[in-house]
Amino acid sequence: MAQVLRSRIRTGVLRPGDPMPTQAVLAGEFRVERGAIRQALKHLQEDGLLTAVTRGAPARVAAVPGVLPGADGPLQTSAALGPRVLEAFGVPDVRIDALCLTVESLALAIAEPVQRIRSGLLAPRSVRVRILLPAHDLDVEVLLREIPFTPPMKLYLLNGDEVLFAYYTVTQRSESIGNSQVEMFDVLGSHSTLFSFARASGQVRDEAFVEQSQRWFDSLWSTIATDLTG
Repeated sequence: MAQVLRSRIRTGVLRPGDPMPTQAVLAGEFRVERGAIRQALKHLQEDGLLTAVTRGAPARVAAVPGVLPGADGPLQTSAALGPRVLEAFGVPDVRIDALCLTVESLALAIAEPVQRIRSGLLAPRSVRVRILLPAHDLDVEVLLREIPFTPPMKLYLLNGDEVLFAYYTVTQRSESIGNSQVEMFDVLGSHSTLFSFARASGQVRDEAFVEQSQRWFDSLWSTIATDLTG
């Protein structure tokens, strides 16, 4: 439960300054006693994700890096992807296509609609997720294929109506492995800035970008992509 709430904050479903749902609401959603709710909120407060709880006032979401209140422009993946994926689950037949290095950001984003489906708050008729990843071992329960190249960007297609697009920016950092300090390159995908292109915008350029992105993804899926093995 604490992990689900933490994910809602990290992915921007709950934004800085938002009040947390009441303990009664959370107890009903997760079907637990209020004592368990209070314990989960305490853990989130200790992690710096919630403001101090005072008598008569609900806890509020504290400032979280990458989750910007009232921002109209592109946001980091961790802040932008969650709300958009949750909105995509509002249609009867959900379809999400993704091209990325790992499924980390998408897994966090999908955790919220999955929880709402379990709670009966969402009831899509079908859900189809297709993911293109560079070749490596992965244990998943969705459709996966691998491609013979490492993508320099990430691409999320939501129900064929919206594209979220971001570049991976390579950074150099040190990491302690055993007794050694290792210099490595990292793309820090969850911090990449997502740009949204939607058919609903009414812009011809956006509509064309969504259409061409879908065609491009489908072409990779049906030609050079192969089923994961091992």
